[in-house]
Amino acid sequence: MKDHLVPGKITAGEKAETARYLGAWLQTNNRHDVDIKKHVTAMKTGFYAFYGIWSSRQIPFSLKILYFLALVTSAALSGLEPLALSESDIKKLEVAHTLLLRRLFGREGWGATKTDTKHKSVSNTHIRQKAQIPTIASLLRQRRLLWVQSMLRDGEYHIQY
Repeated sequence: MKDHLVPGKITAGEKAETARYLGAWLQTNNRHDVDIKKHVTAMKTGFYAFYGIWSSRQIPFSLKILYFLALVTSAALSGLEPLALSESDIKKLEVAHTLLLRRLFGREGWGATKTDTKHKSVSNTHIRQKAQIPTIASLLRQRRLLWVQSMLRDGEYHIQY
């Protein structure tokens, strides 16, 4: 295993606190901190790699939402279906997702517009409703149900424990 894949360097005879296995980061304390950090980083990377799309006035907002779902939301949720995430893990993903969604809206996402004389705060629920994007928790629940459905449908190809 390469040194850059494991956070912290391990010498011979030492126990690893974190290891990568089949695309997931396993930790000795049964938490998913490294996985969540990697997903948040992937969300931000996807968002900022295409920053020109978000600031472009020539691209309609509905198309920007589709790009956001493809680049940011899919990066947040990919591979998390089988993991038992804690509420704090889901909260970390939700905070990063909502922050990037606010940046997609620009000044309106923070409650300030050109015609506004007073700054009004905008709730996360209002931002998600305006973009028609559900919460990370509900999207993860949908993906988990689809994953279980595929496991049951194609049961002969999957090992049942």
